[in-house]
Amino acid sequence: MVDRAFESLAKARPTVLRLADDELGLDWDDLPQTWPVNEVATAANLSEAVAVALSKGPVLLVPPWGRRERRLAGEVSRYEHELMLLKCTPPTPSALLAAVIPAMSLVSVTSEQFREQFGRSWQPILVQYSRGLLSGLNHRAVIATVFLRPRLEGETPPLRIFECTAADDDAAVLDDFGRLLARKSGQGAFGYVLRDVPAPGESLSFARHAPRLKARRDSLIVFGGAATLDEIFEVQPVGFNITTDRAFKCAADVPDAIRVISGREIKRDGTIAIPDEYTEWAKVPSAKQLQTGDIVVRAITMAGQKLILAEVAEVDLPAVAANGVAVLRPKADFDGSQRSLLVQYLRSGLARELLDAPSGAVGTLNRQTLQGLPLPRPDESLSAALSDLAEAERSFEAWRVEAAAVLEAAFPDNEDFEAARARLVEHGRNSRLRLEAASNITDQDHIVRTRFPYPVAYRWRIVEAELSAGPSKDAYDAILQAAEVLLCYTAHLALALARAANVNVGYRSTVQASLAKGKGLGFGDWSAILEEVRDGKAFRNLPKAHPLSDLRSLLTSNEVAAARKRLNDRRNDDSHLRKVDSTDLPQATESAAADLRALLASAKFLSDLSLIHITAVRWDSIRQEATISYRELMGDHPVVPTRTMTYREPDVEVDSLYLKDTRHQLHLLRPFIAGRICPECRNWSTFHADGVRQGVVTLKSLEHGHTVKDASGEEPLRQVGLL
Repeated sequence: MVDRAFESLAKARPTVLRLADDELGLDWDDLPQTWPVNEVATAANLSEAVAVALSKGPVLLVPPWGRRERRLAGEVSRYEHELMLLKCTPPTPSALLAAVIPAMSLVSVTSEQFREQFGRSWQPILVQYSRGLLSGLNHRAVIATVFLRPRLEGETPPLRIFECTAADDDAAVLDDFGRLLARKSGQGAFGYVLRDVPAPGESLSFARHAPRLKARRDSLIVFGGAATLDEIFEVQPVGFNITTDRAFKCAADVPDAIRVISGREIKRDGTIAIPDEYTEWAKVPSAKQLQTGDIVVRAITMAGQKLILAEVAEVDLPAVAANGVAVLRPKADFDGSQRSLLVQYLRSGLARELLDAPSGAVGTLNRQTLQGLPLPRPDESLSAALSDLAEAERSFEAWRVEAAAVLEAAFPDNEDFEAARARLVEHGRNSRLRLEAASNITDQDHIVRTRFPYPVAYRWRIVEAELSAGPSKDAYDAILQAAEVLLCYTAHLALALARAANVNVGYRSTVQASLAKGKGLGFGDWSAILEEVRDGKAFRNLPKAHPLSDLRSLLTSNEVAAARKRLNDRRNDDSHLRKVDSTDLPQATESAAADLRALLASAKFLSDLSLIHITAVRWDSIRQEATISYRELMGDHPVVPTRTMTYREPDVEVDSLYLKDTRHQLHLLRPFIAGRICPECRNWSTFHADGVRQGVVTLKSLEHGHTVKDASGEEPLRQVGLL
């Protein structure tokens, strides 16, 4: 590989420079016979020999690898090879120097100052990391052959990084290395090209800059954001040093003795072992003791091993962590809903990879090695979902404990078996009802009927009722109408949300023309709006937590888009007198119902976007918040209880419809969707504009298709750009 690198980079053979009494014990038998080898008597003469040889051609330098006992004044390193390299200066702008050195000089934090100073003169253009390729070295030792050019003002050549081991297939390694030398960008099986070259001093770790790992690290932002560990946690200093704090050890029964938690007592299942005969006890000040919510991690770790950690619970206290345990304490502004996600992430293989990436395999966890670890930072909607999961976990556990307690009391000591029997029956009934309710939540039909917005849920209830009697023309029509109402409702949400976000919907001009002619909109119009929201660049750039991001997902799947088209075609055929033959009706009904269910499954996000009707608003000027009374129109019936919420904005309209998102933000839907009593059926209904003639707006009910005239509706439609 070194031979091929020199051939590619310099089109010349290198001069090998090394000490005559090479203490590395390397086997040089594999050196090409054509390479001249210059053995220098002392290390002091080696830098001079490098300067002379570089003025004539490329050089392969094998500096001494010794380590000094102490660093002399003014020196940036204690390692002989680093000090030697710092003495090497480029004699010409075209010089090419390669050095065989321990990999730690290119990746470790301790060598950062060396890299920064050395990088003022030299620019790395190729780094080869290898393990087990040179006889005479420990098979675990990682060496680096780094190729360097003089650093020139305004020039930053790309950097190629390659990594292999003795276990890899020789032919595959050499083949991939040859392709890497010819690459301008991209990556191969063992290496890659960096166009954005790290600054001098930064680690050149293979993993740190690998495109695969970088992509995985960057993907953490899909959770809403990314942070480093020291932004969320404080890494606590060692609470109890088993060696230096021996004087504070005591027996377990001594007053004020607290438990010392060592690394072995942090179990792989995420719990802290109960004390045993090997547990140590000590007297430690409260400031050094662990707190509920701390995360304790085994600090001594093997390369590639996932982190072993546990959360400190109240039952584990009082306790102190020994050296060999890293303690992560959440900062004051820590959102507890993130805890479970962060704990699972810290246990993941990705966290381990990112931990090792900057400086190679980390053997000891401390503030220095942990502080820069990237962490996911959930956005508001994901935090709300995590809170829901945590609340569900607490509820399920409480129900489990309750059931276990009832079973344990089945045969009471007082022999009151009649009361015990009644208690078992009552709690059994409660448990059955809970189980049935929980089972229904996973049933899509039940979700749509109970947790979708009223117009969609109402239409689905009609579909269910018609289908229960078997395939029929009424069932077929109900399916097509339900599909159109689903798309109509979501399209109007998109129009309202886009206007509030100041994002233009190009199809709005078509909507304007249709409404102005008094012509109603249909299935194809709603689909066109939603497809523009799905594909438009402006919509792709919105924050992940914005409700429009959910709407974009409705028709993303190819299967769902195909189902939407089939339903659209059926709706068009039905409107143009191409009715389904009675013989084909059962199959057509079944197929249409399957397509509708696919659409509804893709619209499951609607269960998180509440349709609400504001009934009252009371603004408190001192507290700067409003108390809002509202009806949550979720489910297949408009008769629902009134609820209250507090809100920080004063401009909330009474008697208007709003969308309440997962962050509890309100989005005005008027005049895109309005709610009122239908004059035809006398039921509370939701309406959308279906045409304008002579200044009078025709409103159409999403639930029943009934229409109503609104003489005052033209101006609001004009204000929002629908006219």
